[in-house]
Amino acid sequence: MSRVFMKELGFKRSATDHSVFYRRTSDEHTIVAVATDDMAVMSKQRVDAKKFKTEIKKYWDITDNGAISWFLGFQIKHNHKAKTLSINQHAYIESLAEK
Repeated sequence: MSRVFMKELGFKRSATDHSVFYRRTSDEHTIVAVATDDMAVMSKQRVDAKKFKTEIKKYWDITDNGAISWFLGFQIKHNHKAKTLSINQHAYIESLAEK
């Protein structure tokens, strides 16, 4: 997968987390977080996320579940009007508190 991301699609691997890839140009800033067989695609513009999905379909069959709300136990909330994104682990914290 790394070879396809970096050699074929022009992504770079994050130095901090090797499961995160990014592609940044003057027109695009796309980030992809990979966890086994799941991916979270983030981009400033929807067209860039769509472009990535089209590109990756050339290499693998994918299922697009639309806007992300949960990823690896993190709850992700978008507020498009306020242009904010919040991430929390409320469910994990609640389960710890119950124990």
